[in-house]
Order: sequence, then C-alpha cells, then structure tokens
Amino acid sequence: MNTLLLAVGNVGALMAATPYAWFIHRVGWRSSFFYLATIALTLAILSWTFIRDLPRPSILLSPEKTINSSSLKENLRIILKSPFFWIMAGLSFTYSGPHSTFQGLWGYPFLIDVFKI
Repeated sequence: MNTLLLAVGNVGALMAATPYAWFIHRVGWRSSFFYLATIALTLAILSWTFIRDLPRPSILLSPEKTINSSSLKENLRIILKSPFFWIMAGLSFTYSGPHSTFQGLWGYPFLIDVFKI
C-alpha cells in the first residue's frame, strides 16, 4: 500500500508539474505565484459563497448529544476529549513523518543509485 501511495502521488506530481513548468516558462516564476494566489483566492471566495452545510437531522441525535454551533470553545473541547480524534492524530503523526522522509530523502536517491531510474 505504501508503494502504491508513493506511485500514485508521484504520478500526480508529474502530471501537475508539466503544465506548471510550461506556465512558468511562459510568464516567469514570480508571476506564476501571483496567478496561483489569484486562482486560490477566487476558489476560496467561491467556496465560501456557494458551499453550505446541510442542516443536521435532529431525529438522529439525542438531545443530550446535540452540539451547539455557536460555541467554538465548547466544540473544540468536545473534539479534544474524543478518543477517536487522538487515535487519528497519533496515526497521522506517526505515519506522515516517516512516509514523507522516506519519499523525499531516501526514495529518490535509492531509485536513482540502485535501479538507475
């Protein structure tokens, strides 16, 4: 699974890098950052404008388990007390670091030196 994840990620990186390299060649690397920032800001504004949360069906939640969306501190406290959050945070912390280190520092030199890729 790790190899599959690396392969799919690298194919995605190559597919994204080729059009971006062409774009940098056309407009320059400094201008390309401004274009990307404009696109990202436009997408953020469109998302903020058009994407809405669906109302929760109150039938599925018991009255004592409903979450008051007006209290950010209370919601944060509920999330931080959840064991599921800490399990997922621990898994993400222990998996993402070694995975990124292997791919970035050891994966490419290994493939280049050993397999001459």
